Amino acid sequence: MNEEGAFLACNSRFEDLYGAKEKDILGRTDYDFVNGELIGIQGIGRDITERKLFQEQLEHSRKLESTGRLADGVAHGFNNMLSVIIGNTELLLLDLPDNSPAKEPLEQTVRAVRPRNCTDLF
Repeated sequence: MNEEGAFLACNSRFEDLYGAKEKDILGRTDYDFVNGELIGIQGIGRDITERKLFQEQLEHSRKLESTGRLADGVAHGFNNMLSVIIGNTELLLLDLPDNSPAKEPLEQTVRAVRPRNCTDLF
């Protein structure tokens, strides 16, 4: 209903109640259909705009949380692989003589893989 009480929409049950088709109901009020029996119609409307916005925000928050968990898992897996590379490379370095030609490339590997601080990761 609009502010004047005119119907803006109706369904088949509403049509049955008034004994008229939608095209004959729209734009009219319940008083246009009074025939001695019907004295009015009561309805309830709710503004669910805030609820919809909250649901959208909640869904967005859940997506962000899922993305964060995925990134965390990838980071842990990557860190585990790097730990193996660093550990095995350092073990090789311990067994190599100082004048070995393989020493410098292995030291470069350790320097490249081990970050100096957290910001070096990004």
